[in-house]
Amino acid sequence: MKRKIVSTTVDEETYKLLKRKSELKGYKMISDYVRYLIESDLSESEKSVGALSFTKDLDGLLDKKISRIERLVADLLNPYTGKIDKIIALLNELREEIEQTQTQKLSIQSQSQVREYRGEAEQGKPLVSYRREPPPVQRKSAIERLKEEGAVFESDLGWLKRPDLFFSKLEREGAIVFESGEERVAVDSQFFEELKAKLKEINIPEAEAVEKLLRPQEARLFRLLVDSGRAYYDSVERGWYIEL
Repeated sequence: MKRKIVSTTVDEETYKLLKRKSELKGYKMISDYVRYLIESDLSESEKSVGALSFTKDLDGLLDKKISRIERLVADLLNPYTGKIDKIIALLNELREEIEQTQTQKLSIQSQSQVREYRGEAEQGKPLVSYRREPPPVQRKSAIERLKEEGAVFESDLGWLKRPDLFFSKLEREGAIVFESGEERVAVDSQFFEELKAKLKEINIPEAEAVEKLLRPQEARLFRLLVDSGRAYYDSVERGWYIEL
């Protein structure tokens, strides 16, 4: 069968797409790929009719095939076109956000400048306050609290992080510190002397009965001293004694 030369023109983008498609299909020449597209779409009956009336239907056939090729090319371009449109939309959103941020930044700078101006303008004015401030609360020292309470027991100081330093400091400041059982006790010296003097005058040998005659803090310290063997009743002297 004789071959005829058919030529047409396409734009550069279409030509690049045809070239890429032909290479993927294994064709070295674009014309071979175009011929393949045309021939593959023609049925045997269409070839017979084309052979009989080639001259008459040539223009219509070529227009049909070219339209089909254009649709194929459009199908190749559509995915990329959609992605490009999406990128453009994202860029527009980003530009709007940047402009909004810049506007907010300018507004904040403007407000800051107004506050600085007001501050500078008011620097020369005397500040008058009609609010009565409460006097500062002075925290009592450990030795002052010990003098008020009479005795401090380590078992009551679970919140204390460094008890060694606490009791060492009290001892340096004049407190009586001793260990009894599993805890340490710090006693104010005046409180301790008053307790000893009071116990000497009590001639009751039962410790439970003695506790009822003492104040709560005195009774607690007395019980701890009795349990540790540091306080005892002298039946000869008829009184209680403490040894530390």
